[in-house]
Amino acid sequence: MHFKGHKFTSLYIRIPKTGSCSIIDVLDNHHHVGYPIKSGYLGKNAIGLAIHSKKVLGDSYYNKLFVFSFVRNPFSRAVSSWKYASGKHAGSFKNFCKNLKNLSNFGNNTEWHSTEQWVHLYDDKNNLIVDYVGRLESYQDDFNTISKKIGIPQQKLPHKNKTKHKHYTEYYDDETIELVAKKYAKDIKYFGYKFGE
Repeated sequence: MHFKGHKFTSLYIRIPKTGSCSIIDVLDNHHHVGYPIKSGYLGKNAIGLAIHSKKVLGDSYYNKLFVFSFVRNPFSRAVSSWKYASGKHAGSFKNFCKNLKNLSNFGNNTEWHSTEQWVHLYDDKNNLIVDYVGRLESYQDDFNTISKKIGIPQQKLPHKNKTKHKHYTEYYDDETIELVAKKYAKDIKYFGYKFGE
């Protein structure tokens, strides 16, 4: 795994479809804030980004860093992931939801965009190993809090790589709600999300 940043004192754990492109756009101007560059951890022996970062950097270095990330309502994120994938993997939202149980059906890049969020932030004993988890739903306010912690000026986040779609609830029926709830059960539990909020 490679890291962007130089002698960094903070670490951003980048989870796709959580506003990460916009955050990276800001962080690239601040070299004391690092982030892992996705490389080679997906597949049968996949481990999350925080665990992998800790292993690569070593416990002593990792534990001195202010480590932060962002998450998103899994029901909303599933629609965004489907829209992202639809140009490469034709199919209805229902078919997309049915295939979530086997992400390898999608191919590497869409698999990366559809992996559960908790796996990147918790260790193998279900301990949260990041210091701050922001939410896309309170994106700017949470990034303002993070900016103070990591010592960068507060600024309005750009909106990079936006996926255009209606409100996520309009894509669901009872079956797809159940499929997404089952796939992302730990995201829903750990981060306190529910459908419709």
